[in-house]
Amino acid sequence: EAFDALIRSKQIVVEQKDQVVRALRVYAASSADFPDCLIERTAHAAGCEKVMTFDVRASKQAGMVLIA
Repeated sequence: EAFDALIRSKQIVVEQKDQVVRALRVYAASSADFPDCLIERTAHAAGCEKVMTFDVRASKQAGMVLIA
């Protein structure tokens, strides 16, 4: 909640604010790590169809595809 309040503050400039807010939503609704959520949401916004990872948890919780 504190991070969300900081992002929405007028005094702080956040690059790619929309992706950060979307990543926070995914983070709050899962057990994924926030950096994984942010990587996946940023890549998705850039037009990537898949985000590959070696992290099993990220593949299950953050919407990434596991590299076996």
